[in-house]
Amino acid sequence: MGTAERKEREKKRRRNEILDAAEEVFFEKGLKEATMDDVAERAELSKGTIYLHFSNKEALYIGISLRAMAVLKEKFENAVKSHDNAGERLMAIGRAYTDFAYEYPYYFRTMTFVEQLQPLSHDEAEEDPYVKQCHESGIGVLQILAEVIKAGVEEGYLYPEIDPMKTAIVLWSCGNGIVQMNQSKAAHFHQIHGFEEDFLTETYMRFCARALFINPPEQS
Repeated sequence: MGTAERKEREKKRRRNEILDAAEEVFFEKGLKEATMDDVAERAELSKGTIYLHFSNKEALYIGISLRAMAVLKEKFENAVKSHDNAGERLMAIGRAYTDFAYEYPYYFRTMTFVEQLQPLSHDEAEEDPYVKQCHESGIGVLQILAEVIKAGVEEGYLYPEIDPMKTAIVLWSCGNGIVQMNQSKAAHFHQIHGFEEDFLTETYMRFCARALFINPPEQS
């Protein structure tokens, strides 16, 4: 292994150590309350070393969001592999997304928090390699969903006028809202109205099926 490769491997290892520490600190103290000093202390590194790898706290958020995207992408890919037709795959991806949010709540919160940060222009984002990587990772996950929707149209499961990428973006956006509302209000809805704690997710899945499928599949 050459010197350049060794240095790059060491840089990657150090970044992962910092992100491991940042995950622990952010998830314990909250994304807004935690500080770079907290991360440095947890990682047992100087704050200067942290700044060598991450320019600010927002860069750490993005690094953790990239990890979250990798987990979500794997779940989507497994959902696609586990079913025989595009209709089943689309519903499985919907389930995979809600499962991800409940299995990895802090990853989900980090992703949504990053989406709410001050947006950069396209040119500014292109200049920051980590922001660019985060955008590309998000597009990659969306593309899996869009390709399944496109196949669903071609196979005759979904309405022919559906635009795959627009629909993928709408599903992602609505799904985020459903999950966030379910995480914050499910117990309230159960207590006040007697609704099942998963009624938001199940109702959303039925709405999506009826809006997209020519012959909506039965929902459990």
